[in-house]
Amino acid sequence: MKVRINYSIEVDEITKKLSDLTKDTIMPLQEAADLLNSVSVILKHDGNNAVPYSHQTIDRVRKNLAEIDEMLADTQGLMGGYISNILNPQPQNPQTPQFTTPSETEEGSKKYWDHATKTLKEKSSADEEQE
Repeated sequence: MKVRINYSIEVDEITKKLSDLTKDTIMPLQEAADLLNSVSVILKHDGNNAVPYSHQTIDRVRKNLAEIDEMLADTQGLMGGYISNILNPQPQNPQTPQFTTPSETEEGSKKYWDHATKTLKEKSSADEEQE
């Protein structure tokens, strides 16, 4: 199970942290490349006997690459937030509140009640005609 951990750092330390997070993926990538190189060499020298080991190793490499991809996606997401909030912040448009004047509110209420009263009168008339 994976959990997300949040913590705060100073704004001027963000690029260093992004660099560290990116660098953290280099060693696992090198290890994956080394494993793939060993699979290639073993298959070349041992032929059929190396296929089961190679199959398992490639599965492990793929799982490691998926983890590396998650690390890079997290880093890229942080970079996207940094770009949109620090490097290119959008100007804040304060929303002007929508006020209605008493006459608009009264007019709307009057229209509603007029319609409701008319509908009720029509229903009462229809009920009386049926009796």
